[in-house]
Amino acid sequence: MVKYFVTGGSGFIGSKVIKFLIEDGDEVLALARSDESATKLEKLGAKVLKGDLSNIEILKEGATETDGVLHLGFIHDFQNFENSAKTDRAAIEAFAQVLKQTNKPLVISSGALSLAQPIGLSPLDEHSKLPDSPFSNGPFGIRTETANYVASLKDQGIRSSIVRLSPIVHGPNDHAFIVILSQIAQKNGFAGYIDEGNNQWTGVHVDDAARLHILAAKKGIAGHYYHGVSSHDQTKDIASAIGEKYKIPIKSLTLEEAKESIGFLSTLFAANLNVSIKYTKEELGWEPKEIGLIEDYKLNY
Repeated sequence: MVKYFVTGGSGFIGSKVIKFLIEDGDEVLALARSDESATKLEKLGAKVLKGDLSNIEILKEGATETDGVLHLGFIHDFQNFENSAKTDRAAIEAFAQVLKQTNKPLVISSGALSLAQPIGLSPLDEHSKLPDSPFSNGPFGIRTETANYVASLKDQGIRSSIVRLSPIVHGPNDHAFIVILSQIAQKNGFAGYIDEGNNQWTGVHVDDAARLHILAAKKGIAGHYYHGVSSHDQTKDIASAIGEKYKIPIKSLTLEEAKESIGFLSTLFAANLNVSIKYTKEELGWEPKEIGLIEDYKLNY
């Protein structure tokens, strides 16, 4: 029996991670920042450690008491993204202080948007050099730097790995990008896409994403990246699915028009992703088996 420390355990993916770990016969110690979170975590079968991502000593305690860390917690505050990213980095550095020279796993979640590249290029795999984009530089680049730091922890005797997640993680209780895009479309009276809408976004079902984090903890190779991607869909097709569901038209927008009508999501929705999962499958035996994004959206949202 293995005991894992999980942050973000009451969240969308983290709650599934805990569920599957316990079903596998493992134990979970989970960080809880509130009584409400603690109650939810206890119902999942986890033991609770009270604190938040800024409580460095609490984070060290959690890592010390367990056989590995799955770090899924992140402060999703897009108005203060840089501060959120700095808090995240400090938390990971705290884990590293405890885990060095133990060969214990440290798995973090990152984003596949760092792999955004122009349309028509070859897929980027887990070992590819990151393209130059707004998502690998600037404010978003702080998370890229953190992921690189986690990869480097292999040199400190930590079995560290990074899961790059699709921008759309979908499934029951989803309240993120696809839901926000739907709400914006209903408000605007149309579902927008940018230019021809032939740029691709990737998706992954929450259950597949959770299983990937667990496989990374159990089988991951130190310093390696893994890709949480199970579908590639053109953004026009995503907009069409939204339009069909709410019986509203779809509309091509310039990026400037999208900034007005879609807001902060416009830059993200203009990105193009062509992502390989070759090494993720080979090294971890991960096989996405849940329903795809557009089918799930049409049937279950």
